[in-house]
Amino acid sequence: MQQPNIAPNLPTEVAQAAMASQLGPLNHIYKPRISNPLAVIGIVAGIIIADIILFLALLFLTDYIFYALIIIPIIAIVYGIYGLTHYNVRIYEFSAGLIAGKESKLDAIRWENIAVIWHDQQRTRRYGSYGLLGVFVLLIFKASVRDRYTLQRQDGTTIIVDNRRVLHAEILGSRIEREVVGLHMPQALTAYNSGQVLPFGPLQISQQGIIRGKGDLLPWPQVGNVMVDQGRLLIKQQGKMFNWVALPLNKVPNVAVFTELINYARQGAGQPLY
Repeated sequence: MQQPNIAPNLPTEVAQAAMASQLGPLNHIYKPRISNPLAVIGIVAGIIIADIILFLALLFLTDYIFYALIIIPIIAIVYGIYGLTHYNVRIYEFSAGLIAGKESKLDAIRWENIAVIWHDQQRTRRYGSYGLLGVFVLLIFKASVRDRYTLQRQDGTTIIVDNRRVLHAEILGSRIEREVVGLHMPQALTAYNSGQVLPFGPLQISQQGIIRGKGDLLPWPQVGNVMVDQGRLLIKQQGKMFNWVALPLNKVPNVAVFTELINYARQGAGQPLY
């Protein structure tokens, strides 16, 4: 059966890769904030010119050197180099998978070929408490949450989905996690119900409860709240003040499958989930 048309106006290399992997119709294209190299050059040049004018004006009017204004062009140049090396990064989301990279180097993956997904979330804060330089840095690097998803194919190849590289990658990352949960949960439930112990990095799940480290068991009746907060996986023990587990998300592979399996196990143990 002939596959339907992927999408009009896709680069030839992308369309060929999508057809070869049978990824289906195109849903969305994720791009960097600035995807035009001329715009990157214009922004950098504008910042440097404005900085020089301000530097000379302040020097003439006050006879004082604002050293922060010397650093700003360096920051602008670093930003320009990064922008020029990443402006053509794209992630193409299809119904059955995605293609990521530049046109010269593309990696395709179907949802069912994702063996492991790691989610790294970091909250970055910049404060304008360092004078003029701090204000400039605050304007460019606003408070944000960095979401980075590392997808590992069954052949070991990794693909990065990062909202520092493309806008709204966290939306795509959430979609990928839902796909992974839907595909991995049936096998995980079969293993769990047969009495197997399922490993998730430093944690394990068994019919008896959650296991950490070298065998420290938290039985299901003692499992409290399980949540993801500010880039960490937190597990409470009933009646205890401190977290029984507090791990960075990127330490727990397939963390969405892990939390979904906990919900299933707690329902089986007759526990409320919240």
